[in-house]
Formats: sequence, C-alpha cells, structure tokens
Amino acid sequence: MSLDLRLAAPALAVWLTAGLLIGAPDGAVAVAVTLWLVAGGCIGILVISKMPRRIEWPTAPRYTRWQTASASVVLCCAGAALVATAVGVWSPVRLPPEVRDAAGSHAPVTATLTIWSVPVAAKAFIGSGTSGRVRYKATLTQIESRGTTAHVSSPVVVFAEAARGGTEPEIGSILEVRGTLRMTEPGDATVALLFTTETARRVAALPWWLQWANELRGGFRAAATSLAGDGGDLLPGLAIGDTSAVSPTLDAAMKTSSLSHLTAVSGANCAIVIAAIMLLGGYLRMRRSWRIVLSVLTLLGFTILVTPEPSVLRSAVMATLTLASIGAGRPGRGVPTLLFVVIGLLVSDPWLARNYGFALSVLATAGLLVIAGPLSRVLGQWMPSALAAIIAIPLAAQLACQPVLILLSPSLPLYGVPANILAGPAAPVATVVGLVACLALPVLPGVASGLLALAWIPSAWIAAVAQAVSTLPGNRLPWPGGAWGVLLLAVGTVLTLVVALRGPGARPAR
Repeated sequence: MSLDLRLAAPALAVWLTAGLLIGAPDGAVAVAVTLWLVAGGCIGILVISKMPRRIEWPTAPRYTRWQTASASVVLCCAGAALVATAVGVWSPVRLPPEVRDAAGSHAPVTATLTIWSVPVAAKAFIGSGTSGRVRYKATLTQIESRGTTAHVSSPVVVFAEAARGGTEPEIGSILEVRGTLRMTEPGDATVALLFTTETARRVAALPWWLQWANELRGGFRAAATSLAGDGGDLLPGLAIGDTSAVSPTLDAAMKTSSLSHLTAVSGANCAIVIAAIMLLGGYLRMRRSWRIVLSVLTLLGFTILVTPEPSVLRSAVMATLTLASIGAGRPGRGVPTLLFVVIGLLVSDPWLARNYGFALSVLATAGLLVIAGPLSRVLGQWMPSALAAIIAIPLAAQLACQPVLILLSPSLPLYGVPANILAGPAAPVATVVGLVACLALPVLPGVASGLLALAWIPSAWIAAVAQAVSTLPGNRLPWPGGAWGVLLLAVGTVLTLVVALRGPGARPAR
C-alpha cells in the first residue's frame, strides 16, 4: 500500500492558518497579502528555473530538489492565503457593527432569525439564566435596536423558553424574537448568544423540502421514543443523528465508553446510503451514470434529513467527489480526497478549524485510511486476520482521535476498544433498518412499526453495552497535565505514524 501525502502539508497549513486567524481576524488581510506575495515569488522562481540555459551546471539535481520545495511552498502559501482571504472577507459580514454594539450594550433587540439546528435542552451556566430553556443555532438576518433596523447575516446561539406542549421551532423556521445579545469568544463558530425575553413569533412558512424533512424527522423521533428503554431513545441518533431524546445519563455513558461517535452521522452512514442505492440500481440493471446521479440525489436528501453538521458536510462532500471520480472512470484515492475536501471546506468556512466535530470526523477517517490497514497486518502476525481487522478498525479511529479527545477530557478510555468491538457491528443494522423505517413511516406505517421494533434490538444492545462499560471500575485513566502530558501525546502520535508508514507493506508514495 502506498500513501499519497502530497496534499498533507497544504492541508495542515490551511488548517493552522484558519485556526489562528479566526481568533484574530483583524490581521487576516495583512497575512493574506503577505502569503500571496510569497506564493507569487515562489511561482516566479519556478518560472525562471524552467527557462532554458546554455550551460548545464553540475548541481542540477540539487536545483531540481529546490524546484520541488518551491512547488510545495507555493501550494502551502496559496492555500493559507485563500483561507486568510476568506477570514478577512467574512469576518465583517459575520460580526457587523450593529450586532457588536447591541451585544456590547446589552440593549433589548428585536431579531429576525432562521433556525438551522434541532432545539435541545440547554445546560445552565452561572449568570445566564438558561435553566429550563432550550438552545438552538440560528442565523440572525435582521436586528432592530434603539429605533435602528439593520440587515445582517450573523450566526448565533439562541436560548429560549421551552415551548408549551413540547412543540419546539423547526429547522428552517423564520422567527421574530425579542431579547438581549452577548458576545462569544473570538474564534467561536457563532458570534453571539441571544437570550430571548418573549415567545418567538413565526414570520414565514417553511420551504416544502424543509417541511418534509422536519415532519419525517419529528415523526420518526416520536415513533422511536415510544419504544421501551434506552434503545428507543438512542435509535433516532443511530439512524438520523437526532440525539435530542437521549437522556443525560445515557449520553454520559456513551461518552465514557467511547461510543458517542455512533450517534454522529459521518462517513459510515453516507457509505451505507450510497452502497444501498448502488446495489439497488445494479439489481434493477441501471446504467452506472444513472446510479451515480441517483446516489448523489439521495445523498443530498439524506444530508437535509440529518441536518448539515460539520461531520455530515465532510462526509457528504467526500462521498460526492468519490462518486464523481467513479463516474469519470478514474476512481480517486481516499487520502488525497480527504485532504482536498479538508482544504475546500476550510476555505469555504474557516471557522470549522476549531470545530471539534469536524476535527474528530477528519481524524477518524484519516485513521481508518492510514492506520487501520498496517495495524491490521501487524496484529495479524499474532492472531487470525478477521479478528485483527475487527480490533484494528476501532483502535485506528481511537488512536487518530485521541489527541483531540484528550483536549476535551484529559483521560484515556480503558475499555473504549472492547466496547466498540461489542457494539460496533450492531450500529450498521440499527442505521439501515432505522433509516428505512423513517422513510416508510409516512406511507407504510404498519411496515415501519415492524422495522422500528427490529431496529430497536441493536439499538438497545448498544445502549446496554454503554451502560455496562460505564460502570466498570477504572473506565477512565487520568492523563497527566502540563509538559509531561504534551510529551507523552507527542510520543504516542509519532509511534502511531511510524506504525502506519513503516508497518508491513506500507510505503509512502514517491
């Protein structure tokens, strides 16, 4: 196996530049200009080096290496310049003076906003008054404060009183609310928190496609949660990524046992959907081009249904590019496609650079693409190949994600890999059967009820594994802080990369 890592350095440069500049957007323009000048200078060097020379110098091989280095610097600088330009352009749009002034003065505002996430119970924090409220993400489109009205486009998090009767606002709803704004930290995905003081009023009807998705999602959630125990509450998360019904106890157990990724829609869900469509099309003897078009359309509908969270966006874009390359007759390779998608998404939205969900999605995919194969071959020297692959897949994802997970919680999950080995095989069954039940619910409710009962079995098994593992003694090993923690993390990362790049049969691409 060979690894094509030519886009690794540009992707890292783009990610680091975005992560730094979104915290200090005032300097983005200056950084962008500097990087464009450096990239232009390197391009000039490359052009001059390609010009014919009358004398062939004996140091030509060294000059060729310099050309290669210059090309790499051009790619890194151009990518970093693109993302710096994006930060410089979009920062004033995200946080205009009207929103900044209203948040700084805490003056009452009348806001018009568009919801783009499912409302969930808000965690109270000191001085916020959020106890007993729900929170959801929205885009602030109009703000009226002190007699002045301004049209804006600012991402915010809204804290509102829970609706009576449990009827919360739906994704895509355009609401008018009154409340106060509070600024978030620089670099946050949202620019402000909006605390409502009155009940929201809907000012526009939803588009038909969002109404379809909301009704489908709400109906499936209600039908699934009517089933007994934690299996019913967990099923919407496994099938369509809706974790609003998961109790705090079950959520804590899933995190403690390293199973919370099963409820996050990612590449596995997209792969299952595409594989089902491609197999169905093959059974119906459809042409490959039609199967690819149908897969892309189905993937679009699936993304709308599960909501385009960062991990979903990464998976959907990567799957679309893979389908396009297959249609063109040149199937792409996993690692270059992943790196290209990372660069494209970070340039289009630099604020993803500090999103933990996006980072974990990218790292988990990279772990499966880079580490799982060599790790399986290493383990296969001491155990059967099938068992080695079963252990290598969750272990590779765990190793790749561990640097970010340690930032979230400075501890190591002692039983994370065994828990994934026990619960992992049940997840695709719950996902596929649950998704089919979700789609069948409006047209074939009787069939959907039977499918729901069938999907409940693996869902309940996953919940039982999570609850059992979370009660085991020593399920989280503390991670040392300070310099020792950083040193151990660096050593572990280097050893993991050595296994991936120098394991049996693994060779970097030249």
